[in-house]
Amino acid sequence: MIFCARTFSFTSAIFLMLFTRTLSDTSPACSVIQGLPGLNGRDGRDGINGLKGDTGPPGAAGTPGMRGSTGLPGKQGPKGDLGLTGLPGQKGERGNNGSPGLKGEKGDSSGQSALLTNIQNKLSSLEAQVNQLQLITSARTKALLFARGAIAGERIFVTSGKQLTYNESKAICLKAGGQLATPRNSEENNAILNIAQNYNMFPFLGITDIQTEGTFRYSDGKSITYSNWNIREPNQAGEEDCVEMQLNGKWNDKQCQEKRLNVCEF
Repeated sequence: MIFCARTFSFTSAIFLMLFTRTLSDTSPACSVIQGLPGLNGRDGRDGINGLKGDTGPPGAAGTPGMRGSTGLPGKQGPKGDLGLTGLPGQKGERGNNGSPGLKGEKGDSSGQSALLTNIQNKLSSLEAQVNQLQLITSARTKALLFARGAIAGERIFVTSGKQLTYNESKAICLKAGGQLATPRNSEENNAILNIAQNYNMFPFLGITDIQTEGTFRYSDGKSITYSNWNIREPNQAGEEDCVEMQLNGKWNDKQCQEKRLNVCEF
């Protein structure tokens, strides 16, 4: 017979083990000793907050409150549109004519005559100076044209004798107060041709299609009104956006990076 208890000491357990060896192989029986009831457990933790409920229906409108005091005046608004012109008023009465003033004294004719003479003398002096300046300008212009230029109508074409790219040539002409030579008729074209033949060089003209491919324009952006293209030109080969004049006076489109004779017009 075996006694099972949770409260046995270690010595009692050893004794039972030795005692059981002398017993028969019959099934052991275990008596259970009931223990004392345990202490009450601690309170459980609060659970997590539940989901927020749906919004309830609006309550009934309350009674209106008392009217507040009048606020400060707001800022002045923008000025309104001008109103229509009103009707013209009635014409006023005509005033009385004043009495005529006293007749002035007769002026000194000798003083006026001297003033007029002085003005005429100054005009004559200015006219002489203008004529002298015109002679000097004409002489210098002829000397300039004889050396490296040509004239057509009111335009003067002059070369520096240098071979430059289109942009370099254009910049030099602008700096000098002119622009790149731009013939607008056959007379001006021939004047530029004379310079080209004297220097035996092709000059660049102030005409390009840089703004719009295939549409050649003057430097101010206006479309050309005169042209003297060579046969089968312009052919737009290899991004040829600038224009050169050949030694026969005909035009050919050319790449702007190449260097040609610089010719300006004034």
